[in-house]
Amino acid sequence: MYAHAGYIEDAKRVIGPSKVPSYRLWKARVIYGDLTGAEASLDKIANIESKAGRFASLADLLWRMKQPELARSRFEKARRLAAQIPELKARTRVLDEVKLGLTYVSEEPPIVVSPVPQPRERSTPSEPTLPNFPMTTDGFRERSPAVREALMRSDEAFLKALYDRMAVKDRAGVFAMAEGAKTVRHRSLGFAGVGHILIQGAQAEAAEDTIRRMPEVDGDSRWAKAEALTETRAAWLRQGRSERADRCFVDARGLVESVNELPMGKLVVTLRMARAQSVGGMVSSAGESLRKALALAEGLPVRPPSVPGRRTVTPAGVNYRDEGFQLILEVAISARDLGVVTILEEKWRGSESSIATVRLTAGHKELALQAARRIGDQYKRCLLWYKLAACLCSDCSYWPVRYWLRPPSLTW
Repeated sequence: MYAHAGYIEDAKRVIGPSKVPSYRLWKARVIYGDLTGAEASLDKIANIESKAGRFASLADLLWRMKQPELARSRFEKARRLAAQIPELKARTRVLDEVKLGLTYVSEEPPIVVSPVPQPRERSTPSEPTLPNFPMTTDGFRERSPAVREALMRSDEAFLKALYDRMAVKDRAGVFAMAEGAKTVRHRSLGFAGVGHILIQGAQAEAAEDTIRRMPEVDGDSRWAKAEALTETRAAWLRQGRSERADRCFVDARGLVESVNELPMGKLVVTLRMARAQSVGGMVSSAGESLRKALALAEGLPVRPPSVPGRRTVTPAGVNYRDEGFQLILEVAISARDLGVVTILEEKWRGSESSIATVRLTAGHKELALQAARRIGDQYKRCLLWYKLAACLCSDCSYWPVRYWLRPPSLTW
């Protein structure tokens, strides 16, 4: 971090003495204008192979700094040094590296290296082209590895047989197989699998009719059906049928609320609905689902404090409140629901590090710094502050970053 921000002497102190100069250190020297000092440190390398490789790396860095003539001369120096390497394989490797570098040294570098930050535009995640499978096949119950393996093999065989019938266009056989499955799980999988193919084929009406045939005999099957109904909204929204999408969401919500067991599973399905509503432009409905997820998370137990010197083990099948809050935070920030993020800041004390990171990702720099300042533990506060400094290094509006690297209020 010191090297990145240009504190060369501090970086030397932290890195310590070494026979081979640190790449981070001499790279920082070059970027901040001390090419002579960087080369002097490389010239002291005794091993000829290592020295040749370092000068090839120096040439590559100079090319990325848009200094092609300087880069070319260092590539030539690396070539002269490489010719002195006694071992043939190592000599060939360095010479090939130099040859490759000389071929592109006159071209424009794809990413320019400079002491002046060049912030990149943040991309907004888009909905995947291929829709997700409509239901969570792993379920939400705690199972042993052996049981999970057996279920996976059974599911694989069932779905393969189902898709084989679909491939030969045996419509009657497909629905008969799904309806006649021996277990509720396979009935759910069967209708969800057919609905998945219909969704991909933009047959929203047929997909919804198929998914509504999924069973509702227990909590697992109701959640599976709720998830599948949530996924049908994509097909309806692509056709501009928002009223049909709304109906699917209303029915899915009713199914979720009808299950009173496994609160973590209920929370996950609710968040899946919230994410789908957000992607579909249903902002108000997404906010409502997020707040219901918050209420579910508050019903989870609080994680016991850790005991120094004792390994903390989470009992099987137990989920804690902070796990739920973390999931909600991720969905809320992707949905840009800053109201829910603010509520989490108030309720989730001790989460300042996660909140600050999410705030920074969303571009809310001042709010991220405020969250960092609220961390009570001085050591953790320092670590997070340095993390924020690293992110802010690439942001022109917060240059120079040296102010954040050395906040006057912080001491070790």
